[in-house]
Amino acid sequence: NLLALCADGSVWTWVMNSSQSTLAEIETFFGAVAIDGREDYVVAVKADGNAWMWGSYPAPQTPIDEVQMVSAAMDSTVYLKRDGSVWCRGDNEHGQIGIGMN
Repeated sequence: NLLALCADGSVWTWVMNSSQSTLAEIETFFGAVAIDGREDYVVAVKADGNAWMWGSYPAPQTPIDEVQMVSAAMDSTVYLKRDGSVWCRGDNEHGQIGIGMN
């Protein structure tokens, strides 16, 4: 995914249509302050600190609040919360979320 976060909090993405790329606004999502994504999913943080995900992600996700920044990885996501703590979630197939191998 190629993503753009505009100063007004809107999120835009480039979409492939047959042989050309088109810029499109994600019209149902407003007020973003941070975004990141992979080829199959996007994670965004709104000004109120709630993190949102859409796309094809390996497992159902419960909301995470008080988020400041996000980083999307192959099958995991890292969240920096406003209190300075770091949270990771994902499938942990290779131990990437820091709790040993599963």
